[in-house]
Amino acid sequence: MDGGGNVPLGYDATDRTLVINSAEAETVRHIFALYRDLGCVRRVKEEADRLGLITKRSTTAKGTERGGQPFSRGHLYQLLTNPIYIGQIAHKGQLYHGQHPALIDTETWTAVRDQIATNATNHRRRADAAEPSLLVGVLVDARGERFTPSHAVRKADAIATMSPLP
Repeated sequence: MDGGGNVPLGYDATDRTLVINSAEAETVRHIFALYRDLGCVRRVKEEADRLGLITKRSTTAKGTERGGQPFSRGHLYQLLTNPIYIGQIAHKGQLYHGQHPALIDTETWTAVRDQIATNATNHRRRADAAEPSLLVGVLVDARGERFTPSHAVRKADAIATMSPLP
C-alpha cells in the first residue's frame, strides 16, 4: 500500500486502496467461521494447521519472499479482532468507515470480538483465584502450547506441577 504497512490477508493493494483477494478472503471467512464454531483460538489454530491454512504471501522490494507460514495464535488474535474486515479503519483509538469493502458481516465480527473478550476475562479471573499459579500463561512447551497448573496433596505436603493443556 505504498508505505501504508502490510496489506492484510484477504486484500490486495491497488491504486492506494484495498481490493478483495477472493482466495485469501475465503481463508479469512473460514477462520472467522472456525472461531464461531470452536470458540477458542488454540482450537482454531489446530484446525487451521490441519487444513493447511497459511498467512499472506508477499515479496519485499528486494525480492525476499515472506509469509506463507502456518498461523500463530497471536496472528489469529490479530486477524479476528481487526476492524478492517468489517470495512472500518482504526485510527488513534477510534473506528472510521474505510474506502474498502468488508469481508465479514458486522454481526459475525462483533460476536467473535465479544467471545474473545469474554474468554480473556474468564482467563484473568482464573489468575485472580484465591491461590493463583504464578506461571500460568508464562510456561509453554516446544509447540508454543501453554502449560496449565495441576495440584496434588500428598500427606501434609502440597505439590504443584505444570502440564500441557489437554
